[in-house]
Amino acid sequence: VEGSAGDTTTYVVANVVKDVGVSELKCFELMAEAWNPSCSPPWSLDELRVKVANAYLYGTDAIGAGAPEAEFTVAPPTLSPVIQTPEHVEITPNFVTIPDAADVEPRQWVLGTMCLKGAVSVLVAPPGGSKSTLCLLAALAVVTGRKDLMGMHVHSREKVWIYNNEDDVNESRLRLAAATQHHGISPTDMLINGKSGLAINSGDVTPLVLAKRDPRSGQLVTQHARRLTQQIIEHGIGVLIIDPFAETHHADENSNQEIGQVARWCRAIAKRAGCAVIIVHHTNKPAQFAVDEARAGSMHTSRGASALVGVA
Repeated sequence: VEGSAGDTTTYVVANVVKDVGVSELKCFELMAEAWNPSCSPPWSLDELRVKVANAYLYGTDAIGAGAPEAEFTVAPPTLSPVIQTPEHVEITPNFVTIPDAADVEPRQWVLGTMCLKGAVSVLVAPPGGSKSTLCLLAALAVVTGRKDLMGMHVHSREKVWIYNNEDDVNESRLRLAAATQHHGISPTDMLINGKSGLAINSGDVTPLVLAKRDPRSGQLVTQHARRLTQQIIEHGIGVLIIDPFAETHHADENSNQEIGQVARWCRAIAKRAGCAVIIVHHTNKPAQFAVDEARAGSMHTSRGASALVGVA
């Protein structure tokens, strides 16, 4: 009830549902259908979605911590980049001959050599360097097929999904309106198979969490990677842009082991969904008297662990 701890109660209820092992999406569906109508007044669906997302993002216990089976077994991570090989499988050399070039599948580049299906690309620049604006322009180029927007060849028109964890919805709308007006892009230009080819999500509504720390084990687990992959496949997304990387995980930014794991989750999404993934990331703090021209184009300017660019 509004005015009687209704906000807190909503958060607590979502946490209880999470603790019995229900996914974030299912929790939202259940609360919207079976619980929200009894609220006074009911939450809007957008408001309720934010409350549920916050419970899953900031709750102290892992998903399923209160489920009966949690007393007996530890649930595995939602998505693991490690493939366990059974001991009885023989590992033997695979000797090859020179293949016929006509039988070799070429790389599936999407935009110039900037992004490749099944692989991760990392865009690195200083804060305030217009990375988000550049990514929006790249997205519009891929959606419309216009190579003049980026000065790069568009190998195939694809649907693009930008997940911006940093900016609010209105900021994304302002940038989109400005870019399309400046470059003369009409709503019709953005249609793919009769529907808009560009999706933009804001972390203000539902933060994207690629990795969070399990409070019991201390290990990194992911709660959104599997759902993200399903949505990419379901909607035929060709390019996923994650902006910025640092806002999507709770890993130690300087740990090669932990950042490498998060990056491999991104690569797993790219491979399983058959899409290109672009990660937006910041540069490190330049050394005193560093020359910008010497830093440009160097992967060593990437902030934090080098494992991120190693996976890309």
